[in-house]
Amino acid sequence: MEFKSDKANKTTKAQATNASSSAIVPTSKVGAFKVNTDSFAGALQGVIPEGMRPMVAEIGQGLGVDLTDLSKLTKEQVVKAKQLAAQLDEKLMCMKELAPCIMKFLAFQVSAAEFQAEIVVQAAKAKAKIDQAAAKAYVAYYRYLRKAQNLEKRVNQQRQIIDAAYNAFESVQDARSNAILSGLNQQARLGASSAQHANSLKQERQQILAERKNNLQQMKHDLKTSHLGSTNS
Repeated sequence: MEFKSDKANKTTKAQATNASSSAIVPTSKVGAFKVNTDSFAGALQGVIPEGMRPMVAEIGQGLGVDLTDLSKLTKEQVVKAKQLAAQLDEKLMCMKELAPCIMKFLAFQVSAAEFQAEIVVQAAKAKAKIDQAAAKAYVAYYRYLRKAQNLEKRVNQQRQIIDAAYNAFESVQDARSNAILSGLNQQARLGASSAQHANSLKQERQQILAERKNNLQQMKHDLKTSHLGSTNS
């Protein structure tokens, strides 16, 4: 039993040693505590810790007294301290009245900031939607312009094809008619005098002109029909 007791005491001492070694003690400000067993007055002077004396002195300066040495306290100092305390009472009342104003001002600043932030957020969202709508309209208009240009190009190409076909056909018909008419006129000039021969030449001339007219009409009809079919495709 004694062995166990010694072991327990050793464990307790070891824990206390570890705790004291790990604890942070502000000995630089507090200093060492020592009981003054020689003087009553000296004991009173040692009530305020040495590190605390500058702070107590500042408090006394605010009231016009030396709180670190009350033996020097005078009646005049107490009267002055009471006057200063009365002024502090008035300031305390003012602070109590001012506190709600400060809180309201701060609340307004916070609300104003949140309101402005919400405006920015909503404005950014709205602007993004507007930009998307504008982009959509631009793409649609650009697509329309490209389709219009393509349609104009196709129509112009068909018109050129029609003009070339008509011009070629008319040139061939004109050359053929001119050649036939030139030959007939030459025969007429050579002295074909019989009425029957002249009538035959006249009928042949009319037949050539009628055939040329019919061919032109048929060519126009074919070209118009083929043009409409190729344009629709």
